[in-house]
Amino acid sequence: MRSAPRTCLVALLLGTAPATAQLEPLFPVPAWLTSGSGGASDRAADLDLDGRLDVVLLQMVEFENTVSTLLALPGGGFSPGADYALLHEPKDLTVGLLETDPWPDVVACMAQGQRVAVLRGTGGGVLLPPVEYFVGGTLRCVATGDVNGDGLQDIVTGTDGAMLQVNLADGTGGFLATASHALPAAQKPWRLELADVDADGHLDAVIATQGQLTSDHFVSVASGDGAGGFGAPVAQAVSAPPYHLLVRDLDGDGHLDVAAGCGAQSGVPGYLALLHGNGAGALGPALMLPMPVASQDVDAGEFDGDGSLDLLAGGGSGVAQIALLLSDGAGGYLPAEVFDTASSPESVLATDATGDGLADAVSWHPTPRAVAVLVGDGAGGFTEAERVPVELPGSLAIADFDGDELPDVLCANNDTSSVSLLLADGTGGLLPPVVTTVYPAVFKTTDARAGDLDGDGDPDVVATGSFSLATLRNDGGRFAAAVAVPGGVGGYDAELADLDGDGDLDALQVGLAPPFDPPYPSRLVRYLGDGEGQLLAPAEFPTGGFSFKLDVGDLDGDGHPDAVTANFSGGDVSVLLNDGAGSFGKGAEVPTAADCQDVALGDLDLDGLLDAATVHADGTVTVLHGSGGGALLLAAIHAGLPGASGWTLDLAELDGDGWPDVASARIGNDAFDVRPNDGAGGLLPPQLFAAGRFPGALRIADLDGDAKPDVLVANASSFYTLGSISLARNQSAAFVWTDLGESLAGTLGAPLLVGTGALLPGTPGDLRLFHARPLSLAALFISAGSAPAPFKGGTLVPVPPILVFFVLTDGAGALTIGWSAWPSHAPGEDWYFQYAIVDPAAPHGVALSNAVRAVEPE
Repeated sequence: MRSAPRTCLVALLLGTAPATAQLEPLFPVPAWLTSGSGGASDRAADLDLDGRLDVVLLQMVEFENTVSTLLALPGGGFSPGADYALLHEPKDLTVGLLETDPWPDVVACMAQGQRVAVLRGTGGGVLLPPVEYFVGGTLRCVATGDVNGDGLQDIVTGTDGAMLQVNLADGTGGFLATASHALPAAQKPWRLELADVDADGHLDAVIATQGQLTSDHFVSVASGDGAGGFGAPVAQAVSAPPYHLLVRDLDGDGHLDVAAGCGAQSGVPGYLALLHGNGAGALGPALMLPMPVASQDVDAGEFDGDGSLDLLAGGGSGVAQIALLLSDGAGGYLPAEVFDTASSPESVLATDATGDGLADAVSWHPTPRAVAVLVGDGAGGFTEAERVPVELPGSLAIADFDGDELPDVLCANNDTSSVSLLLADGTGGLLPPVVTTVYPAVFKTTDARAGDLDGDGDPDVVATGSFSLATLRNDGGRFAAAVAVPGGVGGYDAELADLDGDGDLDALQVGLAPPFDPPYPSRLVRYLGDGEGQLLAPAEFPTGGFSFKLDVGDLDGDGHPDAVTANFSGGDVSVLLNDGAGSFGKGAEVPTAADCQDVALGDLDLDGLLDAATVHADGTVTVLHGSGGGALLLAAIHAGLPGASGWTLDLAELDGDGWPDVASARIGNDAFDVRPNDGAGGLLPPQLFAAGRFPGALRIADLDGDAKPDVLVANASSFYTLGSISLARNQSAAFVWTDLGESLAGTLGAPLLVGTGALLPGTPGDLRLFHARPLSLAALFISAGSAPAPFKGGTLVPVPPILVFFVLTDGAGALTIGWSAWPSHAPGEDWYFQYAIVDPAAPHGVALSNAVRAVEPE
């Protein structure tokens, strides 16, 4: 330890300040949100000259035409730059250097108005407002380059009227009148690139054209004469309409080649057309490579470390996937390998987005308006979420079923009335599933929960189904035959808890009850456990309309678990308070947003009271704060992202700042999203992460033992024949805060200590104590190491302490000590914190909070 930081720490504890949250890329295949909708075209360039490629997009924002920029961030993210309004609908854009300064400029072409718009770069990624120039024609595509050798970049456009047009720079920042060159009749130029294909020192025009009245499509080269003119195009036919051109030396022979991303033809989702150049301006016949996904866009990068350019393809209508074709080293390519993205991409880019020296795949997604980054592994693949095949999964439960102290996974299989157990393999993965049939005890398995019903130390299973419930006794990872439980409703969800305070687990089930007509009355059904594995004495309690899901927790602070149900038809949640004997009084319906799908409880604002988060059919997430008396109050409604439906959600601390975050599965774009806590109990905008096809249930657990929670998503297949479980491993830095336990109960139960903040120089944070005896003396023990020692009937973890800080709890038994700026300190330094509270109800007159460890980030 260093004496100066110790002194600074003492000073910090005298101030107060709220903590903030910053979500870094947490899981494989993240997507960073942008603004706008419907990208028409995109290009990449280093707009701010920081060494990272930024993205420029043409978009429609509420029916307004814009050029939008996305600036690359260190580590692989993108942040919205700015939107620049255009007067007319843009068709294409390019990035070039139109002036003598080093800042890239943007040129967009528009069909209406027959104009190009020039947005000049000024540094820092900022563009000036567009200046329009009339060039004539119904413009379709645009490129920039010095076509007359005067050192100034000119503008070349293609028109729907089968014309190639040139506007030479006039040397004053403007452009001369248009010179036109005819293309083959009835051929619409779709994309245009300028490159010296014939190696004569002059830029040539490479043009992708689509037949307007026929099915004839071509990739052509019009040789430049070095004075701003072009010769007649020399065409090569392609058998599918070309949308994008890539002009690079793909086979390493020193001559420029062309790869064209082509649309669907004859039932094939897409093609890549390869045309090898001979160095004299001619392209060889097109080799049409059928692609497994839509491939209207193409880029090249070195993805597998062999020195040859590989091809990345995607874009156009299709599923949420892109394709990678690795070079065979001889000018050809191996069969395409498909990788999942967070939604259907429109375009792709190969670049080192993360700064690790390896090529990544960046893709633009118009719905839900995102740029996604697939992180390259340097071996021809990407760091994807692991997939484990299972039957059609309906829900997930996580527990140590075989007694090896590793988390195993149980999923309910909707299609076969069974459960699948996937045991941990000891390396953070899962072994193949072992299936146990629940039928006829449960006709169709909709949910499964794990808990020790018989007191033998092994978690047993409660499975819900259509108007039924069943238990499966566990013996070290082997399940006995299912035993039906009398009663029940049309069940959708279940939870286990000690509802009557007798020390045995009981069960709750929620679902429809007759009559099955609007407003779809639902019931909460309670089953008391006998401690020997049986569930008895069902009792029903009314909830709101069409209750899908529930969660349990002590909302009113009386020590008994209460229930909250998500009500789909009511657009609200029902709060049902437990009387301590396992009976529930009908509480208030609390409005949320429409079509409430799921609810989860947790202390989002770290005030010691349970809050609730709900997810809705349109992906909206609402936050309801607990009042402490059993009531929930609507705090915020966070809008969903377009294109997908929210299905399930879970709460956990995912990014290491100490604040609970929200993760939810999204049907429609095969993803889950994470909304970080804003440090005040609200939520920041979400990040998307790829899951599998038709994601449903979502659970959060630390699978690999690195103290960072991972996300598991149950996916149904697109054909409803085989599903999977996605294992998205948390890739954040090591967590700052860790709960070490060792609390000793007092008047209000076990005092709870929570730490927040990044512990980076200058960042805020705090220590929060809850559930301590009100208006009592409390001592905060702080140490830089830990040699736990017995203390007042419990265990004191911060030993030897370097500081003991005395304070008084408030009237609710809580207190907060905060800092506005953590001092500069030693990376990897450990800090330990724990409270001792004077409390006559404790065994020796002193209650202990849990201990927490904080590690300053490397």
